[in-house]
Amino acid sequence: NHIIAAGGIDKAVQHARRINSQVKLEIEVENFAEFIKAQEHDIDVIMLDNFSPERCKAVADELTEMGLREHVVLEASGGIVLGSLEDWRECGLDVLSTSTINRGTSPLDLSMLMNEN
Repeated sequence: NHIIAAGGIDKAVQHARRINSQVKLEIEVENFAEFIKAQEHDIDVIMLDNFSPERCKAVADELTEMGLREHVVLEASGGIVLGSLEDWRECGLDVLSTSTINRGTSPLDLSMLMNEN
């Protein structure tokens, strides 16, 4: 959504760097073309959203061939569950993100009241 609102990856990255050039920048990509565009911008973390383990391995291999693999953290998200972790073992990524812990749970409303005494 941020990429669309900014008018594309180029503009989103330029805007983020204008705001604060000192923080690490992570970008979520949904396809290989977006990945190629993202890696052109010296991004710190590229999140591969809803990529299969095989597609993730292809991305990691491509970065290695380009000599860029050591310069970016690769993260996968989307559809990763605890039961599928073995499938991800050889994909060449640095980080796996899952929301499994949140599934099937109900929110709990918490509040904290402060007393001046």
